[in-house]
Amino acid sequence: MTPRQHSLSLKARANALAPLPLMAVALLLTYATVIPASLVALVDPHFAAGGPQLEKKGIAAMLLVGVIVAPLVETALTQWACIRLLRRFGCRAGVAMFASAALFGIAHTYSLFYMLMMAWVGLVLAAVFVIEDERGGRPFVLTASVHAMHNGIAALYFIFVA
Repeated sequence: MTPRQHSLSLKARANALAPLPLMAVALLLTYATVIPASLVALVDPHFAAGGPQLEKKGIAAMLLVGVIVAPLVETALTQWACIRLLRRFGCRAGVAMFASAALFGIAHTYSLFYMLMMAWVGLVLAAVFVIEDERGGRPFVLTASVHAMHNGIAALYFIFVA
């Protein structure tokens, strides 16, 4: 199997996922950043990745901003507008996805490490957007939902564990 054939089969498998399994796979992939962050924290116990620290603003603010406002605004700007605009100018889906991921990372400038972690999350969200868009689904809804669930799990961690 050539790399191109392999790439096409991955794309076909991703497109074959129904919306809920796609969301589940994407949500799991967004948490792949936990592994490098944990490894760095093992080496340097004083390491702080950074982040919005919404937990300091209270539970209501953390849930409102983190689970509702940020996913809607960031999906609108870093996936919907970015990907649609680049595709309209003839960019391939992959290029648009990487540009979207870079923009998503840049929007999270708490630290360089955090920006890189969020660029990965942005790439996953961009992939959800493109997959759902190419099959004529509801890309904004699915992407914002995965983003909201990702942030919601983080909020639950800060509410009940941290």
